[in-house]
Amino acid sequence: MLARILASDLKMPVVDRTGIEGTFDVDLEWTPDRNIDPGPSIFTAVREQLGLKLESARAPVDVPIVWSGRRLIDTAANRRLTPCPRHRA
Repeated sequence: MLARILASDLKMPVVDRTGIEGTFDVDLEWTPDRNIDPGPSIFTAVREQLGLKLESARAPVDVPIVWSGRRLIDTAANRRLTPCPRHRA
């Protein structure tokens, strides 16, 4: 769960390699924008407050693949999104 929260903030995949299982209640304080507030970065906060280290590495991750799609248009008549006529199946 912590890996998903960190991934959301970092805008990149985070793989949990700690091997630690279970549920934990943690408070982690960091500064998202260090230009505004001189607090710790998320990397420093994870290391100092949780004793964990975030490392940049290559690892296999699941990636969703979209095989097909339809373009949608907003019709003024009913305000529903409907398929664009030239993209209807």
